[in-house]
This record gives sequence, C-alpha cells and structure tokens, in this order.
Amino acid sequence: MRVVALGAMTCLTLGALAVHPASAVAQTVLTAPDASASAAFGYGAALDGDRALVGAISANEAYVFKFDAATNDWLPEGSPLLTAGGGYFGRSVSIEGDVALVGSPVSRGTEGAAYVFRFDPVTGEWEQEAELVAADPGYYDLLGWSVSLNGNRALAGAPLKQSGGAAYVFVYDEVAGTWSQEAKLESDELVSGDRFGWSVALDGDRAIVGAKDDDRIGAVYSFERSGSSWAQEAQGKIAGVGPIGAEFGAAVALDGERALIGAAAEPVGTPGSAHLYQRAAGSWAHEDTLIPQDLGGQDGFGYAVALEGELALVSAPEDAHTGYRSGSAYLFRFDGLGWLEEEKLVASAPNAGDRFGSATALGGRWALIGARSTAGPAGAGQGVAYVYEVIRDSDGDGVEDDLDNCPDVPNDQTDDDQDGRGNACDECPFDAHDDADDDGACGDVDNCPWVSNADQSDFDGDSIGDACDVCPLDPDDDEDGDTWCGDVDNCPRTYNPDQADLNADGCGDACVDLDADIAGDAVVDCASTIEAGARIRSGVVIEPGVTVSQDATVKHGATVGAGTFVAVRATVGERSLIGSAVCIGHRAQIRTGAVIGHRSKLGIRATIGRGAVVGSMSADAEGAEVGNYADVGNGEVVPDGVTWPSGATVTCELP
Repeated sequence: MRVVALGAMTCLTLGALAVHPASAVAQTVLTAPDASASAAFGYGAALDGDRALVGAISANEAYVFKFDAATNDWLPEGSPLLTAGGGYFGRSVSIEGDVALVGSPVSRGTEGAAYVFRFDPVTGEWEQEAELVAADPGYYDLLGWSVSLNGNRALAGAPLKQSGGAAYVFVYDEVAGTWSQEAKLESDELVSGDRFGWSVALDGDRAIVGAKDDDRIGAVYSFERSGSSWAQEAQGKIAGVGPIGAEFGAAVALDGERALIGAAAEPVGTPGSAHLYQRAAGSWAHEDTLIPQDLGGQDGFGYAVALEGELALVSAPEDAHTGYRSGSAYLFRFDGLGWLEEEKLVASAPNAGDRFGSATALGGRWALIGARSTAGPAGAGQGVAYVYEVIRDSDGDGVEDDLDNCPDVPNDQTDDDQDGRGNACDECPFDAHDDADDDGACGDVDNCPWVSNADQSDFDGDSIGDACDVCPLDPDDDEDGDTWCGDVDNCPRTYNPDQADLNADGCGDACVDLDADIAGDAVVDCASTIEAGARIRSGVVIEPGVTVSQDATVKHGATVGAGTFVAVRATVGERSLIGSAVCIGHRAQIRTGAVIGHRSKLGIRATIGRGAVVGSMSADAEGAEVGNYADVGNGEVVPDGVTWPSGATVTCELP
C-alpha cells in the first residue's frame, strides 16, 4: 500500500516526502474559501466517498469539498455551512451521502446542539434541515462536543451533563421529514466528572461512547439497539488501559465488530497509545496495541483516530519531529495476523505549532488529516486539512485493490469467465454465473446449470440432468418433435402426435408396416420385430431396439441402429453400418465391408465378411470367424484364417 499525491487545492507548492523506501507520500491541501486568521480550519474532519467535511471552530463554519475527477482536484461544494448563534460550530463533524452533521457544543448558551444539513442538487447548496437538542437540556452540557452519523440516525455526546455525561441518539423520519430524539445513552457506572460523551461512534445498531476520565484512566461504553430501544450491552464496558491520566476513550472509532480507542493524554514523559478491540461472543477483547516505530516523548499519539476495514489512522499532533507540536499521523494495516505500521504522514512543509493530526478521517480511497493551527495567507492559526489518496494493494501483487480482480489473493488477473473475479479467487472460474443454482456444481460442468441437482443424475446419458431433462429416459429427447419422449413414443423416429395404433401392436400406425417388404429409404423405428423372411431393401435405416428375425435379409447399405438384435441366420448386406452394442446372433452373416460398432456381441460361428471393421471390446464367441484382412479393435490387422480366441462368452440375450 502506498499514499500518493493529487493536485494542490491552493497555490501552495507541495513536495513529496519519502518516508519509507517502498512508499511515496504527498498531499492535497484544503483551505477555507473565505480563510481567516485564527479560524482553526481542520479542527473537525470527516469523509464519505468523494466528499470531505472540515470544521473551523473559531470561524463557526464548516466546509464541504468534493473530489472532481475531471480536474483531479478537490473543490468546494456549495457555500460554507453555518448557523446563527452557533458556538464552537465545527468542533465535531460527520458526513454520509447528502447529509452532514455538525456539532456546536457552545450554542444555545452552553447546552449545545448538533445541526443537520442536506445537500440540494437543484441549488447546489447545503441547506440546514434540523437543530438537534436534548429533550432534557442543561447548563453546560456541551451537546455536540462529539457527533457521528450513520444511516438515518445521529449520535451526539454531551460530556458535561450532570451525573457523568450523556449521549443522545436522534432518528430521521423519512415520511415526515423530521428528526426526533430516540434515546438517551448513559450508564449506572458513571459518576460526575467522567466526561462520558467526550467521543462517540455509531455503526449500524451499535454505538460506543468514550468517557475519558472514568476512574481517572478512562473507559469506553458499548450500546446496542433493538427496534427503537437502546441498552448498554452485557459486558459493554471496555475498561481503560494505561496509567492515571491516560484519557483512554478521548477518541474512538467503530467499524462493525472492531473498535479503535485513543489514549493521548498519558502522563508527562509518555507518548500516548491506541488500542484495537474485537467483539466476539458478546464481549470486547483486546486485539492489539498500535505502536509506531519512532514514537517517543509527549507525541500525543491517539489524539484522533479513524478506522475502516483493514486500515487504521492515528494522529500524534504533539509530535515534535520538525518543531514543537508540528504533528504527525500514522497509517496502520491489518495483514490478517496483526496490525503493521504502513506509513508516517507529515505535512509537506511542516512548521512548529501546526498541530498536524488535530483531526483524522478515513473514507474509501482517501485519508483526511486536519492541521488546525497551520499558518496560511490569511494569517496565523488559519488552519488547513490534507487529503491523501491511499493506494491499497492488500495482496502485494502490484495491482491496486480498486483494480484487482482478486484483491486478497496474489494473481495475474486472469478471468476466463469474465465475471470480474479472477480465476485465483473464483469458485467457478469458467462459469460467469458462479453455480447459479447453488447445487455445488459449477455451471460449466453442471448438467442442469439452472436447476439445483446436487446428485447430477442423468439416467439416459444425454448429458442433460434428469432434473431438467424433458425426456429423462430418452437420450434423443423426442427426436421426432411430436411431444412424446422416445421411451414412450410408439413411433419414436416418426412424427405422430396422436400416437394412433389401430392394431394395438405397440407400433404406431405412422411407422413402417413390418409385415411387408420394406422399400429403400424408409425408416424402421418401432421397437418391434422384422419378421422371418421379410426383405429389407437397400438404404433402409433400422433404428435401435428393433429385432431382425432369423432368415430375414437386410440389403446392402442398410443402417442397423445401436442395441438392435440381429437374430439367427439373418443376413446383413455389404457396406452396412451396424451400430454399437448390437447383438449378432449365431451363424448370422455380416457381409463384406460392413462396419460393426464397439462393444457388439457376436454369436457362435457368426461370419464377418472381408474388410469388415469390428469395434474394440466386442465379445466374440467360440468359433466365430473373421474374414480376410478384417480390422479388429484399435486397428490391429488379423491375417487370413485366424479365428478369435476361444472361451469368449456371448453375454446378450438373443431373440
């Protein structure tokens, strides 16, 4: 993973700082369009997709920026967000889609409030939609000191609320278009001065709230929603880690079942810390402690934290790497086994007192870091924010995650079925629908790819599974197209949808009359019998299942289908084609040039004419004769006069 530069938002000249040999770091600098001295732009920061929200508490404004792919730059979106009478407006911010949430803890006296803004695509402006206040406001509650937005819910902390602090959940009614208080979060374990609500994070049905002075060390409380009710989870308190004064929980981030907790204000001489917790089996377990390689002194590491997927961002605004409080931030990545430091991020032109890292955010391919005290053209304390593009290559194969068709598996990007998933991570690399019927067989080998049939049964062997075969007992699937499957059709090779059979002999009237001579070019397709003495003319096709009776004569060039019985003393003419698995009876004559298919059964003293080709695996009975130069099996030439070995057994039932 590496972090790369985009175009600069302002006229500041930006350079690239090589922090680790394999990575490059540079920034896009965001400044307020109406920048002023001491505005503290960058005090609050939030990201969602290609939108960034930055608060400037001394100016009592917040600003939305949007990435413009056409110019490869971040541009202001609409006018600055502001509200009448807001104090410390922008200390905390959160954004999701077209909704922005801005905390203003010193508004309404000192009760505090949070303000909701919604983007109007018609006007291109962010319009104030609601002022969120507690149902039980109190003097110096400081509601809005921390805020978090997720879906149609907003969470705001009031850390100085009597009895140790509180946090409030507000919900948006899409039908009425209004916001209302849904719950007040607090705990029986709190005491006055715990500052519960100093930090908050909301994700789905779970909220975590930091109480940085709980037991003089700090703690974090976890709550869960059921319907419209919120309650502290069983084992829902994460006790602080560190010495007295650690301020564990002064910063929190939440992503699914994982929480990141900062403890920046550890005692003099300590650099601060950040801790990851994973929720499993109803409780929070300590997963890891993040420790930068060059951490030292009083860096304030853990002052601001952000968490998204396998990435964690932790700031150290007191880091004095280029002067007192110049500041820095660290990017960590989870590699499946543990958390590794990926990058140390610093300002392109750092100065003492910048407080780089006063706010952090992660969103998609971006990282956002505030530097609230940086001087600018407007004067000292103007503040700036830095946007980084984070290039993720989780599997280390040289292809960015956003472009990698198997982002977690090193691969050459081969994708045979063109479904967007590389062969290396595709369960069905040759099936674009990936086992659509979910029967465990990929579509490229599934004999019923759209019908679940885990057993893949195919009774008639036609490669169409019984579960989706219209004629599961007929390999030719109603070859004559009369809607009757061959296994029940009384003329399986002749179109006869009415199945008429006047003499009720099982052979439909549309079939050839087997009691008379049969002219050439006809098709005998009933599963019946060619009677003794009948003459079958040249060119007639005898289909599978027909019995050629004794003494019947099949003229030259006929085709005898697979599975047919050629009975005693029957004669099959020259150049006839005899299908596979035919049973040829005793003393039957197969004339010169006939072709006999594989696995046919030859009766005692059956005669095979000169030049006949006999398929492999035919079972030959004792005394069967092979004519001159007949080819036996896989091309072996048998000299004149040679007989097949004795002892072979005729296994078919002769009629």
